[in-house]
Amino acid sequence: MVALSDVCQIIMGQAPAGDTYNSTGVGFPLIAGAGDFGEIYPRPKKFTSAKDVRTSVPGDVIVGIRASIGDKVLADDVYCLGRGVAGLRAGPRLDQRYLWNWVTHAAPTLLAKGRGATFLQVNKNDIAELEIPLPPIEEQRRIASILDAADALRTKRRLALAKLGTLTQAIFIDMFGDPLSKNGRYEYRSVGDLALNEDAKRVPVKMSDRALVKGIYPYYGASGIIDYVDDYLYEGQRLLVAEDGANLLARSSPVAFLANGKYWVNNHAHVLADNGEANLTFLRQAIESLDLMPFVTGSAQPKLTRKMLDSIAVPAPPRSTQDEFEARVLGLKLVETDSTQGLEYLEALFVSLQHRAFRGEL
Repeated sequence: MVALSDVCQIIMGQAPAGDTYNSTGVGFPLIAGAGDFGEIYPRPKKFTSAKDVRTSVPGDVIVGIRASIGDKVLADDVYCLGRGVAGLRAGPRLDQRYLWNWVTHAAPTLLAKGRGATFLQVNKNDIAELEIPLPPIEEQRRIASILDAADALRTKRRLALAKLGTLTQAIFIDMFGDPLSKNGRYEYRSVGDLALNEDAKRVPVKMSDRALVKGIYPYYGASGIIDYVDDYLYEGQRLLVAEDGANLLARSSPVAFLANGKYWVNNHAHVLADNGEANLTFLRQAIESLDLMPFVTGSAQPKLTRKMLDSIAVPAPPRSTQDEFEARVLGLKLVETDSTQGLEYLEALFVSLQHRAFRGEL
């Protein structure tokens, strides 16, 4: 075990003068903090024309040292290092890929060193005194290759899951056309024709922060479905007050699709029930495929009224075709569940490999 500073150069970032910032590509791309991190490489939003700056070189590990302590990216170019990051440059006794993998392993230890009232941060000494196992360079490369291979499996599974997440919309367009262009093969009907306006129990928007309501019914408000614990449903002010149509629209479709049964909603929610004309899985995807903003009224508190919701036109294929769409979506959900479980297994495997690698047991 050696101190990181014995085998690695640590370049602490420094914020350039504000008047040197630009978005036109003049000077160095700026990595101000973890907000400029991509999945693997930096994704800077600004540049700086300052000359006297601290920079990375390709291959450096750039680590977050403020707020997002321990987050990392790999430098693929020369970047200006801002105050929220530090660059780690492997010396001749340290393999760069070994360093890259070790940083993830060491991140919790570095985070524990964080200090600060507004947000946590660490200094150069906090990084320098971290201890890193230092086997011979060939052994470091062997360990890094194993961890890289395991990480590549995790990455492929994440990408596969991301693609699966887009398939529901792709299936919908393949079967019914794109609702935005209205170029489908079926006639269009209004949401009001296809679904019932269910008369649901409603509760006040504002409730006591400590209010507990005895019962077993789920509650739906602007912040979504609020889970209940045991047989109590918590409807706290911190969750409900200050929620409005704008917040709801920013999160997701402002339409609730709940399982059959009883529930509570407030006046920020509309409930659609099956009247025999539309499969609700189909109807949900049809609505979520649309741009709802043209139907929203109000500026201070944008709102989608029930009248406007009922006026929205969506494809109206035969019910049997809608049911076929639901069956395909349910099949897709099973694949997603299997893939998610596979990813969880790979994540656990990777963590186990990391611990073994840096304890000398791999």
